[in-house]
Amino acid sequence: MKSKNLFFIFLALLPAILLLTFFFISKSHENDIVMYNPYLKDMIVKIDNKQYIIKPKKEYNLVLERGNHKVYSYCDKVLVNSRIQVNDNIIEKGGFLNLSNQPVYLWTSVYGNLTDQEIAKEILHDDSIEISNPYENMQIDTILVDSYKIVGPIKTFSPKDLLIEKQWYYSITKPFQNEIDNTNGQSINVKKEISKLFSKDELVNYWIELVNE
Repeated sequence: MKSKNLFFIFLALLPAILLLTFFFISKSHENDIVMYNPYLKDMIVKIDNKQYIIKPKKEYNLVLERGNHKVYSYCDKVLVNSRIQVNDNIIEKGGFLNLSNQPVYLWTSVYGNLTDQEIAKEILHDDSIEISNPYENMQIDTILVDSYKIVGPIKTFSPKDLLIEKQWYYSITKPFQNEIDNTNGQSINVKKEISKLFSKDELVNYWIELVNE
């Protein structure tokens, strides 16, 4: 009888155990360096003497020691053949290692605002109009990506920006959520600036979603 009761207690606690396990696994990767393959084929990456194969549209987390590293990437052709310097900020905060030879973008959304959608629909209606900045203390930029005119709180990193210090909440494969909670489980989705990293294709898809919402 006692063992049976222990079994039911274990089943009752199992969801909490799994949740805590997932939480600690996620926290353990917060300071990782992330790579991403935007292509439809495997991207081969070599860092120093170690090789990685990154599947299409997938991220790969790794940890690099402080110092200088040789980096190389290939997908149908050589994409990058260079060196990077991992400094203390990257070790402490994490970062993004862009070996795709494509730009990446940082979009900062203000939770609790509809301004992303408002700007997108206004541009869609008349792309010759001037947009006043609806964001407080944020810069609005206009970029052209695959013939799409995209307007918003965007920061562009060129293909030459190989190692980018982490300054985002969501990485490329993690979508914006409808709301986020603080460590106490309370919603902080009002006037909270949250940034997300985008690949070129993912940014275009996000823009199309905005104008169609």
